[in-house]
Amino acid sequence: MLTVNDIWLSPEHKEAYLPPITNTDYYKNRVLDSINSDRNIAEKVYSQWDEGKKKQEHKKQYDERNKKWQQIKKNRNFSLWYDDNLGAFAVTISVTNANN
Repeated sequence: MLTVNDIWLSPEHKEAYLPPITNTDYYKNRVLDSINSDRNIAEKVYSQWDEGKKKQEHKKQYDERNKKWQQIKKNRNFSLWYDDNLGAFAVTISVTNANN
Protein backbone atom coordinates (compact mmCIF):
# COMPACT_ATOMS: atom_id res chain seq x y z
CA MET A 1 0.00 0.00 0.00
CA LEU A 2 1.25 3.50 -0.83
CA THR A 3 -0.26 6.68 0.58
CA VAL A 4 0.46 10.38 0.19
CA ASN A 5 0.76 12.37 3.39
CA ASP A 6 -1.80 15.13 2.73
CA ILE A 7 -4.29 16.43 5.25
CA TRP A 8 -7.45 18.50 5.21
CA LEU A 9 -6.88 21.89 6.82
CA SER A 10 -9.40 23.34 9.26
CA PRO A 11 -9.58 26.31 11.62
CA GLU A 12 -9.22 23.93 14.57
CA HIS A 13 -5.96 22.50 13.22
CA LYS A 14 -4.14 25.60 12.05
CA GLU A 15 -0.82 24.32 13.45
CA ALA A 16 -0.71 21.95 10.48
CA TYR A 17 -0.21 25.03 8.29
CA LEU A 18 1.01 27.60 10.81
CA PRO A 19 3.31 26.05 13.40
CA PRO A 20 3.68 28.03 16.64
CA ILE A 21 6.44 30.64 16.68
CA THR A 22 8.15 28.48 19.32
CA ASN A 23 8.86 25.85 16.63
CA THR A 24 12.31 27.26 15.99
CA ASP A 25 13.43 24.41 13.71
CA TYR A 26 10.56 25.07 11.30
CA TYR A 27 11.14 28.82 11.15
CA LYS A 28 14.92 28.45 10.95
CA ASN A 29 14.45 26.28 7.85
CA ARG A 30 12.11 28.85 6.32
CA VAL A 31 14.69 31.58 7.01
CA LEU A 32 17.47 29.48 5.50
CA ASP A 33 15.35 28.90 2.37
CA SER A 34 14.80 32.65 2.10
CA ILE A 35 18.52 33.42 2.36
CA ASN A 36 19.83 31.17 -0.40
CA SER A 37 18.91 27.97 -2.21
CA ASP A 38 22.40 26.65 -1.40
CA ARG A 39 22.00 25.37 2.17
CA ASN A 40 25.73 25.75 2.93
CA ILE A 41 25.70 29.43 2.02
CA ALA A 42 22.47 30.01 3.93
CA GLU A 43 23.84 28.26 7.04
CA LYS A 44 27.01 30.36 6.90
CA VAL A 45 25.05 33.63 6.71
CA TYR A 46 22.62 32.52 9.44
CA SER A 47 25.42 31.45 11.79
CA GLN A 48 26.86 34.97 11.72
CA TRP A 49 23.66 36.53 13.07
CA ASP A 50 23.13 37.21 16.78
CA GLU A 51 20.15 35.65 18.56
CA GLY A 52 18.11 38.86 18.26
CA LYS A 53 18.47 38.91 14.47
CA LYS A 54 17.59 35.21 14.26
CA LYS A 55 14.42 35.72 16.35
CA GLN A 56 13.48 38.74 14.24
CA GLU A 57 13.81 36.71 11.03
CA HIS A 58 11.83 33.80 12.53
CA LYS A 59 9.07 36.27 13.48
CA LYS A 60 9.08 37.69 9.95
CA GLN A 61 8.58 34.18 8.52
CA TYR A 62 5.83 33.48 11.08
CA ASP A 63 4.04 36.72 10.18
CA GLU A 64 4.18 35.92 6.45
CA ARG A 65 2.82 32.42 7.05
CA ASN A 66 0.11 33.79 9.36
CA LYS A 67 -0.96 36.28 6.69
CA LYS A 68 -1.38 33.37 4.24
CA TRP A 69 -3.28 31.39 6.90
CA GLN A 70 -5.70 34.28 7.42
CA GLN A 71 -6.37 34.32 3.66
CA ILE A 72 -6.96 30.53 3.65
CA LYS A 73 -9.45 30.93 6.51
CA LYS A 74 -11.21 33.87 4.87
CA ASN A 75 -11.58 31.99 1.57
CA ARG A 76 -12.31 28.67 3.33
CA ASN A 77 -9.67 27.04 1.13
CA PHE A 78 -9.13 24.11 3.50
CA SER A 79 -8.50 21.65 0.67
CA LEU A 80 -5.39 23.61 -0.32
CA TRP A 81 -2.99 20.67 -0.01
CA TYR A 82 -5.22 18.42 -2.11
CA ASP A 83 -5.77 20.92 -4.89
CA ASP A 84 -2.25 20.50 -6.29
CA ASN A 85 -2.22 16.69 -6.46
CA LEU A 86 -1.32 16.41 -10.12
CA GLY A 87 1.11 14.04 -11.72
CA ALA A 88 2.25 10.56 -10.84
CA PHE A 89 4.49 8.64 -8.51
CA ALA A 90 7.21 6.26 -9.64
CA VAL A 91 7.81 3.55 -7.07
CA THR A 92 10.60 1.01 -7.20
CA ILE A 93 10.57 -1.91 -4.80
CA SER A 94 13.62 -4.12 -4.47
CA VAL A 95 13.46 -7.41 -2.62
CA THR A 96 16.65 -9.09 -1.53
CA ASN A 97 17.24 -12.32 0.27
CA ALA A 98 18.92 -11.78 3.63
CA ASN A 99 20.87 -15.04 3.18
CA ASN A 100 22.73 -13.84 0.07
